[in-house]
Amino acid sequence: MFFISKDGYFKFKIKLHHDDRPTLVYIQKLLSRLANRTIGVIVDSKNDHESYYSIDKFQDIVEIINPIFIKYHFTTSKYLDFIDFKEAANIKIISFLAKRKLNDQELQEILKLKSGMNTLRVCFNPKDLPKRPITPCRLLGFIEGDGSFCLPNMEPTLAIKQHAKNIHFFYDISEFLSNLPFRPNIGPATDVADSKPKPGIYDANNYPQASGMSSLSVFNILQLYNYILPFFKSLELKSRKAEDFRY
Repeated sequence: MFFISKDGYFKFKIKLHHDDRPTLVYIQKLLSRLANRTIGVIVDSKNDHESYYSIDKFQDIVEIINPIFIKYHFTTSKYLDFIDFKEAANIKIISFLAKRKLNDQELQEILKLKSGMNTLRVCFNPKDLPKRPITPCRLLGFIEGDGSFCLPNMEPTLAIKQHAKNIHFFYDISEFLSNLPFRPNIGPATDVADSKPKPGIYDANNYPQASGMSSLSVFNILQLYNYILPFFKSLELKSRKAEDFRY
């Protein structure tokens, strides 16, 4: 999440289940080596259910976080949140370098940008978002955060959930999965059963019980065994989802 307070303070935060705390430590160490100083802090919730990696030093925001997401941009609505966040940071950098507080005009310009970010962004046109090819590592990172390997009704399933406003990204993922190579451990050398993945995409607009969330899933056993399983076995998961995948 890209967050700006009503007083003009900036924060970048990642929230994960407490079991994935080592993943946050991995990210912190990676960024700290990049900057040659400690970047951010990791905090656990009171009930130890969630862990947070938080970066709120403005220098770290400007020198580390913003350059990363300028180069490796989002293709969901988070891209628009980042653009507003970056533009607001460009306003604050003037007072930061001058070692003074934000003046009223600067603060109002920042708060105007804040007013349309995150959950306050009611609507947007997906066509306004930049395109970026899906790569194996990019998809892996997305699934580490928002996907799951699960067994509903005893059926092995790959599932991903996102806010309904980002359903366009599911169609990109679906196309990527549909073009995975056929690589089963055993069985015929060619896909005689025509088991290429055909992910199901469920639009929250058609499922009121989904509470504003859309989902993508693959549960056909041949599609999973011939394509999905070999694909993820070739990659290295960094979170507890590695255990879920192994099970």
